[in-house]
Amino acid sequence: MSCKYCKNGATCRGMCPKHYMRWVRHGDPHMVKRPSHPVRIVLPVGEIVDKYQAGLSLKDLAYDYYCSHMTIRKRLVAAGVQLRRSGRPRDPARP
Repeated sequence: MSCKYCKNGATCRGMCPKHYMRWVRHGDPHMVKRPSHPVRIVLPVGEIVDKYQAGLSLKDLAYDYYCSHMTIRKRLVAAGVQLRRSGRPRDPARP
């Protein structure tokens, strides 16, 4: 008897060992492994740099582009942008 999903020999429940283990682990004999590395999203870095230099924060940019603030930070650093200090701006009247 052969596997109902491929032409290999069936051993349990009409499936070969490969499809049987997929069914046991994932509940689906057709499940394949997902890529282990995250997908890099495409962002308009030039536009992000312009908005950051115009005063938007990393969190505001992340909200606008549906990603994390760390993604925005990494792209700005890769583009050679000097990052501002976090927190509120210093008051020039205070020493």
